[in-house]
Formats: sequence, structure tokens, C-alpha cells
Amino acid sequence: MFRWPELRGNVLCCWSVVCAAVCLGLGRAGEADAAEPTRWALLIGVGDYVKLDDLQYTAQDVEQLAQQLESCGFPKRQIVVLKDGASSIKYQPMKTNIEKQLELVLNLVGPEDVLLIAFSGHGMQAEGVSYLCPAEADVGDPAGTMLAVDTIYKQLEDCRAAMKLVIVDACRNDPRPAGRKSATAKEDGRKLAMALEQTPQGIRYLASCGPGQISWEDADLQHGVFMYYLLEGLRGKADTSRNGMVSLGELYDYVSGNVKLHVYEKWSELQIPYDKGEMTGNFEFPLARGRPSGDRPPVDPIPQREASQEVTNRLGMRLVRIPAGEFVMGRSEKDESLAAKFGFMFAGLPSDAQEVLLSERPAHPVRITRPFYMGKYEVTVEQFGKFVEATGYKTDAEKFGGSYVFDEQGWAKLDPKASWRNPGFEQGPDHPVVCVSWNDGVAFCKWLRAYPKTPAAE
Repeated sequence: MFRWPELRGNVLCCWSVVCAAVCLGLGRAGEADAAEPTRWALLIGVGDYVKLDDLQYTAQDVEQLAQQLESCGFPKRQIVVLKDGASSIKYQPMKTNIEKQLELVLNLVGPEDVLLIAFSGHGMQAEGVSYLCPAEADVGDPAGTMLAVDTIYKQLEDCRAAMKLVIVDACRNDPRPAGRKSATAKEDGRKLAMALEQTPQGIRYLASCGPGQISWEDADLQHGVFMYYLLEGLRGKADTSRNGMVSLGELYDYVSGNVKLHVYEKWSELQIPYDKGEMTGNFEFPLARGRPSGDRPPVDPIPQREASQEVTNRLGMRLVRIPAGEFVMGRSEKDESLAAKFGFMFAGLPSDAQEVLLSERPAHPVRITRPFYMGKYEVTVEQFGKFVEATGYKTDAEKFGGSYVFDEQGWAKLDPKASWRNPGFEQGPDHPVVCVSWNDGVAFCKWLRAYPKTPAAE
């Protein structure tokens, strides 16, 4: 039996990618009174330990990470840094301070916000529990002086932020001072790394190294190796797509490749950063473009000196700038009115498809928080073909055996031969592409985002 959800994979022959492309820089759409999404960061650097071996560059690591996040659009007042030598005692990296600031930040973030938490310091396994080590960490009293990883993850899981990223640079050498080293330090380090990997749903985790490996500091870099390349990546070296944004995928690829080569070439050791977990949404870092420190990042996705109302990219697509604002989404018609408006089209829909249309009620205000660019006209066969040629992409119709088509008699059966290449009628290169699904449209938009912009925008 035909089901309405299948339309996302097998789309009507008469449909095209009308929303062409690009909703670059599109903010989350929500109710009119929803707060604008913003970014928060809690950064913790511990190197001056009371009862453990000291680390050299953790404070410097988080200081420079704070500066870089600010240039990437995190508001300065929403970046909380706890580090050795902090001028205020409440920002020194003691256990109670870290717990207090973590609790505050987790309660301040909104449901649409982005949260980044970074820890640079020692971590260890003690009595079967994995811990991160604040300044006063004591191996004789881990529960009373350290931060249990499981407790932190539970707090993060309960946090309402839309996107959560945890960065940990904690798998160092055995932190115990000389004379108190553990005979099982390597195994303890492996267990710590494995515990940190067990992220709850909705959290993305980036670690400085994998289980059983050590995270190195380098006096020549004046940083931990992992944090050095993380900072370099955020400064733009990880932006392989050259779209003015650093995605988490780009950042991980850059950091991982450089860290493992650096450590291998200098010490003949293994340190391979680790990325795990999932989050809903696209966590990206916009690059600074000469704006003063602390300013909000540019909201226009095409980096021109002045935002044009209409631009043309190298695919020949004309893009119109849609400003931020509010509009009314949905419909208010009664069932009879809706059926009359759609006529035989509505009557020909399966019952569950009719329910989807009827569920677009009531009409309600929606707020777009950032401007974006949208295609002025439908994506053409030629434009979509360039995407396929460049990526080797297969549409849902090609992968799953055809597309549903539409004729004047109502819904027709699945045509196993129908696809964007062969929709069942003649098309020219400048005709709208059809037999493409929602998934195909999203894939095209993601590719287009990395596609070279107009010469004026470069």
C-alpha cells in the first residue's frame, strides 16, 4: 500500500527543487516569541596541581581558545574561563568553582543555543570511576576532590541546549607524582578514554587522543599539540571548502591529520584525536573577516562587503536575499474549503497524505532569526547535472527504483524508470529538474554551499 512518507524518497515527477538551494546561513525557525539562538562556552585549563604532576600550557591553551571562540562569534560575556592564575578566585580551576560555573552555564543556555565545554588538564581512573582532575585533585580522595565523568555527562544530557560539543585534552602521562606512579597507569588511561567516549545522545565529543594513547605538550609550540592544531584549524586552516566556515568535520580532519604526524615525527609515538557522538544540527565556526573582536559574526552567507539583494553564483543561479523577520506559517481553511481548493488533486491523495495537508493548521507566526539567500528560480536540469557530475551522487529515485508521477487522473503508480534523467517527458537543460526528493535537495544545497561563489564575493 502506498504510504505518504515514501514521497520523501520517491517524489512526484512534477516537483522540482523550488527552494533552490541554498538557505545558506539560515537560522532556526521558531515561534515569534522564541529567543534568538546564541553561543556559550565553558573552558577549563588546569596545570598547577597541588598533589599531581604539573602541566605546562593548559592555561595558555584555554586563554587562546577563548580569544578564538570570540572571533568565531561567541559573545565575550558568554565565554567562561577557569584557569590557573585567574585574577578572581571564583575562576580558579578548583572543584567547587568548576561545579558552580558548570551548573550556572547549563541553566543559562536556552533551548535553541549552542554549548561548548572544553577541559585541558589531567584525567584518571580511580576505584573504577573515571575523573577529570581540578587543581586540588588527590588520588587518596578521588570522589571528594575530582569531577566524575558520569556526573558531568548526566548534567549535559539534562541540559536543554540544542547543540552540545565537549572537547577534552586530558589523557596525559600518569599524573601521580614520582614515587606514587601506578603500575596500571596505561590500562587506567585506556579506561578513562573509553569512559569519556560513552557520550549520552545529543552530545558530540572530540578527544585529544584515542584509548591507550597519551596527549603530548610541545615546548616549541608553547601548547599542547592537540590544542595548537585545534586553534590553527579554527583560525581558518581547517576551512577546506573555503566557504568562510569551519565545520566540525573539517576541524576534526585537520586536527587529527596534523596531530598524528606531528607526534610521530617528533617523538615516534601515536596520538590520534578521536571524534564520537552525534548532535542534531550543524555546528560550524564562522571565520573572522576583519571585524573587531567581540562583534557578532556576519550573518550574510556570501561574504561581500555589502549584502547584495540579488547575486548570481557560478552555476548561473540567481539568489535573492531573504531578510530576517516574521511570517505566518500554515493554513486556516476548514476541511471543505481545502478540498474545494485542491479539487481532484486532494481527493486523489491517500488518506494519510490528506492528513498531512490538514495538519498544517492552525496558522501561526514564525520568526527567521538570520537572513539567507534563496534561489529565485527553480534549479535546472543542467545545474543539478553539474552537482551529480562533481559528486557522483545518486538520487533516491535512482537508488530505490523510480519515482511517483502525476497525471490528470490523479496519483499514478510508481514508475520504476522515472528519474531526473528520464522523467517520462522531454526536457531541456534549462527546464526545472524533477523526480528529486527532499533528501536530494538537501544534498544539493550542502554541495552548493561549498561551490565557488561569484568573483565579486571571493
